[in-house]
Amino acid sequence: RLVAIHAPADDQVVVVREDGAFGRVTPEGLQILGEVEGATAIAVWGGRIWIGAGANGLWRAGGGELVCVRDDRPCVGLEAHADSLLVACSDIVCSTDDGERFPGGCRGALEPLRLQR
Repeated sequence: RLVAIHAPADDQVVVVREDGAFGRVTPEGLQILGEVEGATAIAVWGGRIWIGAGANGLWRAGGGELVCVRDDRPCVGLEAHADSLLVACSDIVCSTDDGERFPGGCRGALEPLRLQR
C-alpha cells in the first residue's frame, strides 16, 4: 500500500510504501531504491529524493547513498518548490534552499490543529 507519492514531471514519479520502501515508478513497475523505517513523505528536489520518516527524521537518497540528514526533528511532510524544500515537522516548519541548512519558523502553529483531532 502506498502512503506517499510525488510526481514532479510526467515521467518522474516516486512513491513510499507503508513498509518504508521507496522508489521510482517506471513503465516496468516499481523500482525500489531503498527503505527508511517510518517513511511517510517523499519529494524530489535538487536532483535527489527526500524522505520524511516521522520520528526517524529526514533522509536524502541519491548518488548511490541513503543518508539521514536530520534526526533531531520528526519529519511528517515534504513539499518541493523550484528554489526550496519545505519540511513539515511535528512542531515546526523548516525549509532549505541548499539541502544543508534548515531554518525553521511557525513554531507551535501546528499545535492547535493537533488539538482539534
